[in-house]
Amino acid sequence: MLKRSSTWFRNTFAKVDNDTFGTDAPVPLKHHFALGGEAEIPILVRHTAEINSSSTPFSRTETQQPPNQPEIKSEPQSDDLPRFETVIKLEGRAQGAHRKASHVDILLAYSSLFRTYYNLPPDITTTNIQLALVQSELLTEVAQIYGSVHLIRPHIGNIFSQFRQKLYIAIKDDPPRWLRLSATLESASIFAEALIHLVGSYPAWPWRTRNHTIPESVLKVIKKKAEDLNELCAEVERDLFLNSIQATGGGPTTMEKDFEGWCIVQVFRDWYCSRLNAIISKAGDQRVMERGRLYRIMRRGGDAYLPYDEVLASMRHNVKSDDWMELADDLKILKEYAKDTVHDLCKNELMLDVDAHNIGYLTCVDVETKDFPWVTKEGD
Repeated sequence: MLKRSSTWFRNTFAKVDNDTFGTDAPVPLKHHFALGGEAEIPILVRHTAEINSSSTPFSRTETQQPPNQPEIKSEPQSDDLPRFETVIKLEGRAQGAHRKASHVDILLAYSSLFRTYYNLPPDITTTNIQLALVQSELLTEVAQIYGSVHLIRPHIGNIFSQFRQKLYIAIKDDPPRWLRLSATLESASIFAEALIHLVGSYPAWPWRTRNHTIPESVLKVIKKKAEDLNELCAEVERDLFLNSIQATGGGPTTMEKDFEGWCIVQVFRDWYCSRLNAIISKAGDQRVMERGRLYRIMRRGGDAYLPYDEVLASMRHNVKSDDWMELADDLKILKEYAKDTVHDLCKNELMLDVDAHNIGYLTCVDVETKDFPWVTKEGD
């Protein structure tokens, strides 16, 4: 079972077979493993025991290190659980914050790994999404040591799917952290959800997990998609500023051809310019965090912005004319064009309602199969 489930065990046992082949060992070898080592995650250290008439079934007469592992120094052991403690950096907290994984956390991860060897679900909570994330990260680290990640993938994927909407809310709170885990687990749905957040908010990085923890190949995908998104925004901005009303005889309206129609066009452009300028003037990279909200308002149309009654009152107050008979129709024409223009920008590829969850950046990112790092790796 261990050989089939783990490349680490397969290689370890193969080395034992090679080392003992042709010897005159009087008794069969029994394998004993114990956690040890100086790494952040304690590893299994193999001990060989020789069973004879004078020894107990678990007496050890010799200790051997598994391949490519450092020598383990013997330390006094108490009767309770081994006192292993490691520091796991949790990027979901403030920079510099750490969470200590106790021996209970580590043993639980090992227990979960061995459960998957027998096709049993790992001991990961299905009621607390944040705890499930921590447990899954630790289990994944342990599984990577023993070449058994392929066994835990379906189990963890099934556990996360039980959280439904809570899963996507958790991804929104720290997408880089979920992106890293999903890349190891080869979870397309979680990876895509996290990637959309990161592209929509790039180059801003308001997340607790820092960008240096993301593989360079994935960062390149994020940057390329962000550039494509910026180009689309530039095209939309140009078209919106050219938005006008067709004058009698063709062409855009002018002050000479239709003064009142021309005034409405200026009101629309002034409104859009002032809103866009408020976003552009934000400090640093924060401007990308609000532009999605602007275009979604324009996508809704109607009285979501520039409501008819307010525009009419303003025009009557500032322009000496009591006509404005075409105001309603002119406003409708301008808003319908704007609504169609921002259509592609306002697509929501997330599994969350962007308005309900106060997401201000754009979420129209199209994630393709080629964007998954494990697919790219297989194709190399």
